[in-house]
Amino acid sequence: MSGFNLKTGRIANGVPTKVSLSLAIKGNQPKLNLDADLKTQLTFDLDKQQYALEGLVLEAKGQVADINNLAAKVAGNATARLKTGEFSAGKLSVALTGASGKDKFDVKLDAPQLDFTADKASGDKVTVVAKITHPQGTTGVNLTLPGIEGTAQAFKSGAMTLDLDMKQGDLTVKRQIDVAGFRATLRRSR
Repeated sequence: MSGFNLKTGRIANGVPTKVSLSLAIKGNQPKLNLDADLKTQLTFDLDKQQYALEGLVLEAKGQVADINNLAAKVAGNATARLKTGEFSAGKLSVALTGASGKDKFDVKLDAPQLDFTADKASGDKVTVVAKITHPQGTTGVNLTLPGIEGTAQAFKSGAMTLDLDMKQGDLTVKRQIDVAGFRATLRRSR
C-alpha cells in the first residue's frame, strides 16, 4: 500500500464525523494495481456496538488480475448493530466497468433498502443491469426482483423479470422472462 491519506473530523462515541481515505494498492498474485478513495460520515456507539456509515462513496480504479480499466463505485448508507445481529443498507448502488481481453463489461446494481436481522430479511426492489460487449456482438441483461422477504438463510421474492438482449453477428435475440416467484436457501458448507 502507498499514498495512504486519512482525514477525519472529531472521533468520539455518538458524534458523527466525516471520513475520507485514499490509497494505492499494488500486488503480484493476483496482479493488482488499484487507486481507491472512500468518503463517508461515520457514527458509532461502542456501548451499543452500533456503527453507521452515511453518504458512503467508495471508488476504485485500475487493474485486478486480468481485468483492465476497472472502475468500481459503491454508494449508499449502512448500519450494523452487532449486539442484536442487525444489518441494513439503504440507497445502495454498485457500478462496475472494465475489460478482460477484448471483452468489455458494464454492471449496475441498485437496492433502495435491504434489512437483515437474526430471524428476518427484507428488501425493496432490486435491479441489476449488465452489458457485455465483445468482438462478435453484445449481450445485455436486466434483472428485477420486486422485493425480498424471509430470513438470512432462506428468502423469497415476488415475480422476477429478466430481459435479455443479445446480438452476435446476424443473430439477434430479445426475450423477456417472468418467473412467478423466487426462493433461495443458503447453507454453510463444512
